[in-house]
Amino acid sequence: MRIHGQQPPADAEAARRLELARTSADRPAGTAQAAKTASGDRVEVSTDAQLVSAAIQAAQDAPAIRPEAVERGRRALESGSLGADADRLAQRIVDTLLGE
Repeated sequence: MRIHGQQPPADAEAARRLELARTSADRPAGTAQAAKTASGDRVEVSTDAQLVSAAIQAAQDAPAIRPEAVERGRRALESGSLGADADRLAQRIVDTLLGE
């Protein structure tokens, strides 16, 4: 596919935005930012997106190994309470995998 030249925008508003984009590329960063703000462009992040972002950040900040959980498991294994009832353990694993 080959494109020969550019077609002008269909309306005056589109032409203004195109010219603003072309001229803002030649301006210093502060001036270009002011031009973007003046055009009325803005971004709004939904509450759900903010919650997802916070959850991702919390997961990234959490340690990969939780020493207290490892110690709790070690004590349960040593006391014999971990794995004592294989059927119950298997059922809980299946329930967890099925989301129940």
